[in-house]
Amino acid sequence: MKKIFLLIEFIFSFCFGYSNEFTFKHVDVFNNLPNSRTLSIIKDKQGFMWLGTVSGLVRYDGYRLKVYLHDSNDSLSLPNNYIKKIMEDQYGNLWIKAGNYGYILYDSHTEQFVEDPYKLFSRLELNRKPDEVYIDTHYNIWIYSANHGLFLVPKDSSSFSSQLITKEALPKGQISDIKEYKEDILLVYNDGTIAYIDTKHLKIKMILSEISNEVNDIAHFSAYVDNEGDIWIHGASRLWQYKIVNNQWECVRKQFYEKNSVRALIQDNHGNIWVGLDHEGIEIINKSLGNTKRLNHLPNDKRTLPNDNISTLYKDKDGTIWVGTQKKGLAYYNEKVFKFSFYPIGDVNCVEDGGTNGVWLGTNDNGLKYLDFEQGNVKDYPLINYTNQKLSKVIVSLLKDSTNRLWVGTFLDGLYCLDGKHVKHFINMKHDENSLANNSVWALSKDEDNNIWIGTLGGGIQCYNSIGNVFTTYNSTNSHLVYNLNSATL
Repeated sequence: MKKIFLLIEFIFSFCFGYSNEFTFKHVDVFNNLPNSRTLSIIKDKQGFMWLGTVSGLVRYDGYRLKVYLHDSNDSLSLPNNYIKKIMEDQYGNLWIKAGNYGYILYDSHTEQFVEDPYKLFSRLELNRKPDEVYIDTHYNIWIYSANHGLFLVPKDSSSFSSQLITKEALPKGQISDIKEYKEDILLVYNDGTIAYIDTKHLKIKMILSEISNEVNDIAHFSAYVDNEGDIWIHGASRLWQYKIVNNQWECVRKQFYEKNSVRALIQDNHGNIWVGLDHEGIEIINKSLGNTKRLNHLPNDKRTLPNDNISTLYKDKDGTIWVGTQKKGLAYYNEKVFKFSFYPIGDVNCVEDGGTNGVWLGTNDNGLKYLDFEQGNVKDYPLINYTNQKLSKVIVSLLKDSTNRLWVGTFLDGLYCLDGKHVKHFINMKHDENSLANNSVWALSKDEDNNIWIGTLGGGIQCYNSIGNVFTTYNSTNSHLVYNLNSATL
């Protein structure tokens, strides 16, 4: 008995407009990640995924992993294996923040790390390593030094010349994050203060101090700007949203996020905000409706999140959302690739076209079923109102002919023909040559004259002319067939 185990997949409508179940693909420590804790993710111009872990840098091409580690005997290796941040400049070079060492450059052409990247910084007359580096969507490089201020290195600056906003012109305090806001730049301080920088005139346009006044504490604050221009700030066990529509801050679900620290934010292609949590997986916020949905790891289900400790989120240009976790490596989700939910129905032996709304399924132990795409469910044949006749539970072959009749071959129960109104049943009749040669119909096919060709288990091959109701049999006795066992017809 041939058996093909299939997980039939179909679409469930989700209140946000997509699948009710999110299917993730895992890339974890068992696939040679140096460490299962991923801190940063980026996709470069060549299509490589770069993963920053606490124990090294990883390049992922979709099939294989290449690991970069510190080697004390190699001056061109990573200076530190703790990779906090990865960015790409206009030339395809990677700017990598490595532990206490600070920033190092990876030359994508030579595939080597620049031995002394601070020669570049020395042109800015920095007397210490920069505290933060940010590359905007125009490939301008923003370099912040607490001792000097904020440097802008324009995209086309071949000599690495820069412009400077002095530290005296900036708010006091330590900058913990830099983000792009439309054509300008946001500086996020570790007390929650936000400085809005006018990039054309290199001056402060606005200072937002509502969060710092509310929190009155020092923490690591990070920012995310969504497609609608709303600013999201997380830190100090809180999440805030600055709604551009009414220019007001809102502390989002304060009691929940005080207990569940936010680690990362990203917006999907539907405009929903994905919130990566420290111990509670991912919460998806529907901005339009205001409701939420939680994604969590489910034991023994490799299609869910690998772990509920989320450390970073990243969306590439293809809309794929990459999830870095604290303990179980990396996972990714793309609704175009994984747009179906899995629905197990057992062993499926055959599948046939069921029209624009679905497909017919012949199962090994559950009879004939119809997968309805429109209604999003699977129907047993007895529920389809043709007649009260019940089919065999073992379906091994299916065929839709040119008149849209469905032919159903079974194991030990003959052949059925369904025309939408009636069911016709063919079985082997002893001493009747114009009957089915064997009650196990292993294969079905049709020719240009709409004759039905039947491959049986032990009775040879038959051609059935439905107009004249005539069976023509070809077996090892009357033809050149070697065996009467036929599992395929052309």
